[in-house]
Amino acid sequence: FVAIIADVAHEYLERRINGTVQVEARNHIAICEYTAIADELIQSLPQCEGFAGREVVIVSDLVSRNPYPAHHFVCGVPISPSALRKANIEEADYVFIFANLRFADPDVKTMHTASRVLEMNSKAKVFVEMVNPGNDLLKHASRPLFAMDSRKLIEDVLGRKKIDPHVLMKQCG
Repeated sequence: FVAIIADVAHEYLERRINGTVQVEARNHIAICEYTAIADELIQSLPQCEGFAGREVVIVSDLVSRNPYPAHHFVCGVPISPSALRKANIEEADYVFIFANLRFADPDVKTMHTASRVLEMNSKAKVFVEMVNPGNDLLKHASRPLFAMDSRKLIEDVLGRKKIDPHVLMKQCG
């Protein structure tokens, strides 16, 4: 009996580490794509008023195991509705979509992911990292998005500034 319980617990832990467990978080922060800038945001959140203590869900196929065991992880392509459902995107308060520079036009991929998120969640504040923050695609979103300038984000990181969602809302608003 003890061996069965230990085996079930171990299997659950492995599934959580590998990002295959359904996330039950509510009013959480979702991070789509685990990039260097996403990592900087994750490290800054504990110092940001209103964001500290919130559950964080990372959705990415750029890593195969949870980079932050204290947070939730879904291994999958963030554009995939099934990966977004597994991250409980419908219940997120904030969604950050980071540019995947492996694509010829990362802004198209970012905006495609944003369109899926907007379909699934009508209340979240959605931030999108844009290589070209003046991209015309932003005008076609079903509701306003907070467009984060890739260059400005990296300048802040290089200047050792914390990435604060409140500051981003002011800059993007």
